[in-house]
Amino acid sequence: MVGEPPGLWCGFISQAGIERFLSEGFVGSGFQEPSAQGIYWSFPDAGGGWVERVKGFQRKYLRGLAHGMKPVVLIGRQGITDGVVHSVDQALQQHELIKLKFIDFKEKDQKTAMAAVVENKTDCEMVGMIGHTGIFFRAHHDPEKRKIVLPKDKQ
Repeated sequence: MVGEPPGLWCGFISQAGIERFLSEGFVGSGFQEPSAQGIYWSFPDAGGGWVERVKGFQRKYLRGLAHGMKPVVLIGRQGITDGVVHSVDQALQQHELIKLKFIDFKEKDQKTAMAAVVENKTDCEMVGMIGHTGIFFRAHHDPEKRKIVLPKDKQ
C-alpha cells in the first residue's frame, strides 16, 4: 500500500462497494487513499500507534476459539449505529473475541464495508467472516487483563 509501512492494519474494499454502502447512508466515510480500483483503509490504535495485523496462523487460531461462540451483537436494518458501536466496544472490552451477525445485509460488499467501519470505530480486527457472521478480535489494552494469548510461532 502506498505510503504505509508493511504489517499495518489495513484492507481493501472495491470502489463500487464503498459507493453503495455510503449512498445507502449507513455511516460516514472513514476511508483513505482512493484509487481507481477502490479505497484502502488503515487506522491507528487508541494509543496513537499503529496496530500490527494478526498473522494468518493467529487468525486460524482465533477462528478455532470462536467456533463454539454465538453472536453477541446483531446488525439489523439500520446498519452501524452509535448503539451498535458501543455494544461492540463493550463486548470486545469484556471478551476480546466476539461474533457479530449481519441480519439484513446479504451481499459481500455490504458486509465487508460494514466490517471495516466496525474495525475503524472500535480499533479491532476482523479475523474471519463465515456466511453472515463476522469474527472480531481486539486484545485488552492492559496486558495483565488479556484472556487470549496469541501464538507467536506457527505450529
